[in-house]
Amino acid sequence: MCLVGQKPDGKWSCMLDIQDKNRSGCGQWEPLDAQEERLAAHNYRKALVEWKAAKAKVVADNHAAVEKARAERGIELFGDPSGKFETSEGGTAYQRLGAKPASEVTNREVFWKERVAAISKATGVAFNGEPTKQDDPSGFAIWYVVASSDIYDARLDVAFPPVKVEEPAQNPQEGEEPAPKPQVQWRELCFEKVLPGFEVPPRPQPPKR
Repeated sequence: MCLVGQKPDGKWSCMLDIQDKNRSGCGQWEPLDAQEERLAAHNYRKALVEWKAAKAKVVADNHAAVEKARAERGIELFGDPSGKFETSEGGTAYQRLGAKPASEVTNREVFWKERVAAISKATGVAFNGEPTKQDDPSGFAIWYVVASSDIYDARLDVAFPPVKVEEPAQNPQEGEEPAPKPQVQWRELCFEKVLPGFEVPPRPQPPKR
């Protein structure tokens, strides 16, 4: 003999606490609200798996379309495969970092224009207008600008060290490393845009408790 009951999804299941049947969906009886909560969690996990697969396909197809456009336009990007990474949204992005002794940068405006020209050439994105300038608590002056094309969003950041800095000790004590010389640092970022015809489906929401 055994007792069966109907679950919220309409299926019938063994409801007795029998060890060889005591697994998810069978065994010990549960109140209806507990069954509904478990079913909602199961459906959410299933929907999440399906969403991840659908999202991966859209991202891959969009990347292929962007790469086709890039090749047709002769855009080289940054050339270093190690600078390629995946964003939190699953898209493809590229990064190039650099640094130069501050003593070699005698004119910030000229240096900025050189970096703008470099990222424009690498990404095919035109940068217009003046950079936004901010003073960091560390003493560095941060210059940045953001621009877009039909296939990329790009950003350039340059950090200039303070003009007046303390000179490193000429004779550091034994065992001490000499203080590093200040450097101008920069970062170039390029993010693939989601092109028309490609839309990432909305992420399923977890069930409310």
